[in-house]
Amino acid sequence: MASTGVLPFVRGIDLTSNDFQAEKFPKQMAEMTGLRWLRLSKTGLEKIPDALGKLKKLEHLTITKNNISSLGDDLEELPALRTLNCRNNKLKDSGIPKDIFKLEDLSVVDLSYNELQDVPPTLEKAKNCIVLNLGHNHIEMIPNQLFINLTDLIFVDLSNNNLETLPPQMRRLTNLRTLILNNNPLIHAQLRQLPALVELETLHMKNAQRTIANFPSGLDTLVHLQDLDLSCNELPRVPETLYKLASVKRLNLSSNQITELSLVIDSWVNLETLNLSRNMLKSLPSSLYKLQSLKKLYLNCNQLDFDGIPANIGKLHNLEIFSAANNNLEMIPEGLCRCGKLKKLILNGNNLVTLPDILHLLPELETLDVRDNPNLVMPPKPEELRKSFEYYNIDFSLSGQLRQAGAPPPPSTEESPVHKSDPVARKLRLRRRRDGQESEKVLKGMRDVAKNKTDALTAKLEEEAKEPLKPKKWNEHLQRPHLDYSEIFDEEVGQIPGLSCWEIENFLPNQVEEGLIGKFYEADCYIVLRTFINDSNSLDWQIWYWIGEQATLDKKACSAIHAVNLRNLLGAECRTIREEMNDENEDFLELFDNGISYIEGGRTASGFFTVENITYEVKMYRTWGQQKISMERVRPRTTSLDRRFVFLVDAGTDIYIWTGKLAKGVTKTKTRLVAEKINKNERKGSSEIHMEYMGEESSGFWELLGTQPSAPIGEIVSEDFEPAEPRLYKVGLGMGYLELPQVEIPKKRLVHSLLDTKNVYILDCKSDLYVWIGKKSTRLVRAAALKLSQELNFMIDRPPCCSVTRCLQGTEPQIFKTKFIGWDDVLAVDFTRTAESVSRRGADLKVIMERDKMKTDLSALFMPRQPAMPFDEAEQVMQDWNDDMDGMEAFVLEDKKFVRLPDDELGIFHTHDCYVFLCRYWVPVDEPEDEDLDDDEEPPEEDTKCVVYFWQGRMASNMGWLTFTFSLQKKFESLFGDKLEVVRTHQQQENLKFLSHFKREFVIRDGKRKTPSAPAVKPSIEFFHLRANGGPIATRCIQIQPNASLLNSCFCYILMVPFDSEDLRGVVYVWIGKKAEHQEAELAEKIAYKMYPDNYTVQMINEGEEPENFFWVGIGGRKPYDSDATYMKFARLFRCSNEKGYFTVSEKCADFCQDDLADDDVMLLDNGEQVFLWVGRKTSDVEIKLAFKSAQVYIQHLRNKQPDRPRKLLLAMKYKENRRFTKCFHGWVTCFRFKLPGAPSKETKLQKLSQSDEKRNSKKSCSDDLHIISKEVVHLDEDGDLVVPRKRRKTVKGQKSGGAIEITDNYFILTIEHCLATELEDVGKQVWSGSLLLADFIIHHQSLFTDRIILDLGAGTGLSSIVAAFFAKKVITTDIGEKLLNLLQHNMSENLDIGCDGTKKNYEVKELCWTAESLEDNIGTDKFSCSADDIRNIRDTDMILGADVIYDDDLTDALMRTTYQIMMQKPEKILYLAFEKRYVFTIHDKDIMCPAFDHFKTCLNELHLCNEENGVQFNHEPVPVDFPQYFQYQRTKELMMWKIFTKFPKR
Repeated sequence: MASTGVLPFVRGIDLTSNDFQAEKFPKQMAEMTGLRWLRLSKTGLEKIPDALGKLKKLEHLTITKNNISSLGDDLEELPALRTLNCRNNKLKDSGIPKDIFKLEDLSVVDLSYNELQDVPPTLEKAKNCIVLNLGHNHIEMIPNQLFINLTDLIFVDLSNNNLETLPPQMRRLTNLRTLILNNNPLIHAQLRQLPALVELETLHMKNAQRTIANFPSGLDTLVHLQDLDLSCNELPRVPETLYKLASVKRLNLSSNQITELSLVIDSWVNLETLNLSRNMLKSLPSSLYKLQSLKKLYLNCNQLDFDGIPANIGKLHNLEIFSAANNNLEMIPEGLCRCGKLKKLILNGNNLVTLPDILHLLPELETLDVRDNPNLVMPPKPEELRKSFEYYNIDFSLSGQLRQAGAPPPPSTEESPVHKSDPVARKLRLRRRRDGQESEKVLKGMRDVAKNKTDALTAKLEEEAKEPLKPKKWNEHLQRPHLDYSEIFDEEVGQIPGLSCWEIENFLPNQVEEGLIGKFYEADCYIVLRTFINDSNSLDWQIWYWIGEQATLDKKACSAIHAVNLRNLLGAECRTIREEMNDENEDFLELFDNGISYIEGGRTASGFFTVENITYEVKMYRTWGQQKISMERVRPRTTSLDRRFVFLVDAGTDIYIWTGKLAKGVTKTKTRLVAEKINKNERKGSSEIHMEYMGEESSGFWELLGTQPSAPIGEIVSEDFEPAEPRLYKVGLGMGYLELPQVEIPKKRLVHSLLDTKNVYILDCKSDLYVWIGKKSTRLVRAAALKLSQELNFMIDRPPCCSVTRCLQGTEPQIFKTKFIGWDDVLAVDFTRTAESVSRRGADLKVIMERDKMKTDLSALFMPRQPAMPFDEAEQVMQDWNDDMDGMEAFVLEDKKFVRLPDDELGIFHTHDCYVFLCRYWVPVDEPEDEDLDDDEEPPEEDTKCVVYFWQGRMASNMGWLTFTFSLQKKFESLFGDKLEVVRTHQQQENLKFLSHFKREFVIRDGKRKTPSAPAVKPSIEFFHLRANGGPIATRCIQIQPNASLLNSCFCYILMVPFDSEDLRGVVYVWIGKKAEHQEAELAEKIAYKMYPDNYTVQMINEGEEPENFFWVGIGGRKPYDSDATYMKFARLFRCSNEKGYFTVSEKCADFCQDDLADDDVMLLDNGEQVFLWVGRKTSDVEIKLAFKSAQVYIQHLRNKQPDRPRKLLLAMKYKENRRFTKCFHGWVTCFRFKLPGAPSKETKLQKLSQSDEKRNSKKSCSDDLHIISKEVVHLDEDGDLVVPRKRRKTVKGQKSGGAIEITDNYFILTIEHCLATELEDVGKQVWSGSLLLADFIIHHQSLFTDRIILDLGAGTGLSSIVAAFFAKKVITTDIGEKLLNLLQHNMSENLDIGCDGTKKNYEVKELCWTAESLEDNIGTDKFSCSADDIRNIRDTDMILGADVIYDDDLTDALMRTTYQIMMQKPEKILYLAFEKRYVFTIHDKDIMCPAFDHFKTCLNELHLCNEENGVQFNHEPVPVDFPQYFQYQRTKELMMWKIFTKFPKR
């Protein structure tokens, strides 16, 4: 036990929030005989401790928020007791001692928040009581005798009781200043006593059932009343007597039924706070502006509109808070924004349209709440208030970019509309000007200022003329260095005459107590300051620094340095005088009345590091938490280990970090960071950090903890464990006494800003005590704090490992810093600035940034859009180009060689083919202008030039180009030589001259061209879209998906529906939109006859006249479609790239296509309504950020150029584009590609189609039919549905069923309906990479899944279930949510039911919730609910699948619990999980983390531990993902698979 002897000198102590239950109250309290005040709040006390009876000098006792039911008899023996605060306990009437109120000095009694039924009968004997609080009890009556004796009361709280009346004797309380009567049923009380309370300042009658009838009269006589609360009553109007209260400062009338205010409110001249919320006000009186003292105005939940707020409200110059939420405001008066001191403006829940522009000019506005105003348009900020647009050292402001592009700056008038000014304020200004008073005052002030300046200047010139010019002395040129001395000396130093002294410790001066001045240690150095008043009656100073004989070099140097610093701080003109031990000057010795004395040794420590052998105490800390780690000290024993936590063992030269199997990875990383900081800051890098993992510990770790545990390490910390809250004490020192009050921790967030450098604090963390010593604290306070901390350590029940740690400011240990929030010693260091860089480029970063400003080119964003070529001009251009052409020969790649293209196919292209066009052009001969030809001479012959156009389809391979290069091009070069030009062009990227040769009849068909030798294939539905991009010349007719949603009233379409007939092969519909041009309609008809010349019927149909039988059936039924194509007039595509070495934005031509979207760049697409930021898969982060800023500049520019068409900025990722984006591209195709090895020929596939169902169910057919799932392209249709190839279960003849399966070239397409983007709760509606990886695994290892019963957990869209159903005996696919299950059922039935011909389907869709306590809890009667048989089938499954189900810790836990229940049942089961390992980088963690995967591994380890409990072995292993990739997706290294399997014991 500590025996420091300081307890009797403690005058006050705050032991709040300690645990004193079960007789844990410290017995040492009896030794604090000098205790004056004591706080024991929130300590769990159930009775008054006996030790309190011995504190005879105790004056103030606070025991709030405990469980005390009786005060006992010990408090009656405290004669000096003045304050008794028993608030918030369980006191009853019997628990109040009778004689406690006889104490003569008792003046404060607080018995609120207890269980009192009556007023204590002896309370009337406390005649000196001035504060009485009986609120929040069950008192029904106040005895009359109480207020006869207690006439000195100044504070009475009777709120929240059951009082129906008040005793008439209350009028005797003439000194009463505060009366609180809230929440009492005083409906029959007239409260006639109130006018007698002449000193009353605060009156609260909230919910006191006040009406106009029973409202107390005579309140206007209370001339001192300042705070009045009448909220939650039934007042229909403001009582007249309230208008006469001129002294009121705070008035609360909220939650009444007030409909209007009188104009006489101008009598409230001192009112500062007015609360009128939750009434029925429709307007405010115009005299409101006369409340010049008003600071806070609350008007929430009324019926105010714009006219209801007076325009002159701007005259409330002191208004700080204006709250008018949930009203009917469309605007606020402009005058409100003239309240210069306004700090909070609350306007949420209104109908605001806009706000005044001058809102941005409010200098002190801190909070602006405009939520729930859907139509609000914020006014733009003035140019001078806008933040800097510098980004990556690039000026992205609109004006800066326009200036760089050479364009005129934007007009400022268009940026913000001019609003009408406040007419009332304008009239008042004009009136003042007419009166002339204001102008006269201004002119008089200006004349006075000018006169003063003239007189001062004249006097200065006269003085300079009298005195001759003298050269300055050398010391007059010296300037005081601009240093901050606030951390070295106090600000008031040298302001009081006398003697001050400082000692040097750790390079800094510490002030010496007055009684110790002149007692110098031989190994220390001191600074002595004498402050006196000189002859000119001003302060003057003398400074000495004294050096001991045994002082170290650092103390000597610092004493001289800080003596000079002290002189600079004071501005003294004296010099610092050096004094050495045993050689002091007489003037120095005369400063000390008792002389100086030398003390052997040194009291302060040197700032230099000393080399010594330090013995470290082994400390062990238990660590938990993720965002902020918490560290609690425990005993360094093996019994302290818990597998759910991370432990740090500090042995000085060795630091061990032990990680349990169930510990969080984030906690381990942050604990390692703490260890690194301990090693760097406290051990100077001499410690070695060891990472220990559970089950892999080193022998040194066990030796440090005593011994290796014999039993497995389990869980010793209870689930309901809550760490003790830290308590911060401030050590106070007075004349002969000590105090230990607690520092209030705001919001229970301990921050280091609570520590003051002038004070000493004790931080009590239950298992650790820290004494923090400020740099400017005195020596006596430091010594007292160390002794108090030792007493505090032994007084309170603590773990045996607890110790006291001394922390000096600036050298705090890292463990101490972890107790505070946001205390991190990470410094912002520019690691790019080396010494060589500074010498080469300079040290001024502003100059460097200006010189190295990145070059950019955004001029394309400010160029106008290229206008479309008129039709007549386009016709003329095409005619001119065709007249120049002598001839054209066409070739097509067929069977690896080029053959001539038939004439009837000229102008018809296929996406899988390559074409060559040889064009011969006439080249005109230039004739000299000055030479005239004779009549007999013939003009010179025109020359020719040959241009070869090589056209490559989007889906064609590069083999066609190679074949052309090494075959046909060689022949052309030998024939034409230098006159040959080769132009390679790709689909939809043709130049206009090439397009003009086809005279707008340019058709692009999907697929490959049919050769004469190819077998006949049954035709399918064909749908074409005719459209011109950028001008009539760039007109193309492109085949698209037959989908009614792709129609548009502004275009023409061609639809071919095939017939199964030899006479009539089909019908061709030419669909003319209502807004389509007549020329395009004629062109569409001409193209239709060209593509389908024989045995087809061509019908021209207008929009709205479509036949139901073939047209709508052919394009999948009626669907909503666009009726406007305004985007064609505004569509622009920009490319953002840094390929030139700097960031540039360039515009694609108006005839852009899908292939112009570069995968390694960022594109900007403007469709007139939105601006899309399209991001490719290989785009760099820098390009994305710069393109984003460029898009903002572009939108801001368009806001000035096209104010009637505002744009919104949206994001579009590759493969996830929506319809608003894709409609700007003609013939958009969304596709993924995958290939299967060894794909069979078409003949082989036709043979597979004719096989029977029985043969397909055999193992051989399963292996062969795998190739039927091969399709080169997997499409996403325009609804966002993923289209994947699938296996066909039976040959289908004739038309498809339901329109989901399409047979194209004997390939089978699987349609999966899904969403491209969802909220977090609907992630199952997307197709994730994990499902594609699992599908690859199933296809490659099909034998593992043959004839198995498979359970798919979290199936989502059902991709893995559908692929597994090709081979499995039965698939049970599960998920949760009715919408998702309907989607899953739809995908399964559309892709697996067609062609079954009544055959029993091999799948079931069921709802299975992982969070259920048991599988049987899923049994129900809903559509997808499981039955008892379904649960048995689930338990009997052979194999379990899961794709992308590892992303949330709670769901992972639930998944493992469900898996455990299923896999514990025979037969032995295998679980395959495929998912993506998602990394997360946060500023808080300062590391790249993978929390979901780390938690998954923890669950695997926990599952593995179950082996020892029941004999069933759970094993897990990663699955290599080196199997072939059949789907084309990005298989990153983060995609992984795990296999979990069970083994049952053999018997």
